[in-house]
Amino acid sequence: MDNDKILMAKEDIQLKNDVIIEHIPLVIHTISTTMGKYITTDSPEYSVGLLALNEAIDKYNPEKSAFSTFATMIIKNRVIDEIRREKKWDMAPIEDHENSAIEHMPDFDLKEEIEEISNELEKFGITFEDLAESSPSHYDTRKRCIDVSEKTSQDEKVMGVMYRKLKLPVKELMEKFLETKRFIYGNKEYITCLVIVFYKSFDNIKYWVQSTVRDDYNESL
Repeated sequence: MDNDKILMAKEDIQLKNDVIIEHIPLVIHTISTTMGKYITTDSPEYSVGLLALNEAIDKYNPEKSAFSTFATMIIKNRVIDEIRREKKWDMAPIEDHENSAIEHMPDFDLKEEIEEISNELEKFGITFEDLAESSPSHYDTRKRCIDVSEKTSQDEKVMGVMYRKLKLPVKELMEKFLETKRFIYGNKEYITCLVIVFYKSFDNIKYWVQSTVRDDYNESL
């Protein structure tokens, strides 16, 4: 990110909006790492992250650090402050959750991974944001989508059809996995995203997706 662009964004609202949009993956990654679970744009902490990003733009000094480093620190601190205020993690020290989150996050460059999957999804007319926005709200449906997507990614014949036609092979999925047309079409974008995540082994994103199912399952117990 050009330092001049960040400095100009302090005075230019439209430019600031552009900078914020460009850094949404950083916001999601920072909050997810801090909380130890994948968050989406619907998560309450997401708005805290956006406000923190806006604050980082306003306070950024290029002589002290890179913008991504500074923004990450601000976002992390504001999210931790919010968690402490709401006492979401009861009596457990926040440092325990931070260490647990970092320990279980795969050691990959998330920014590079997001760029790669964005390029893959573009071939299918889908954006990375669709992965979060199209996620089913119910635990059972999301788990079912993940199961079908993972199995699909392991079938080279089906994947060959998918990449040749550049769309989800609904007929093949119905026949091979005995799924209904309504289910597949109703979750088409989400399944397409997940198939690519598994097929291309985007491990950070895979971890996020799978963690949402684990969290929902634990909450249902």
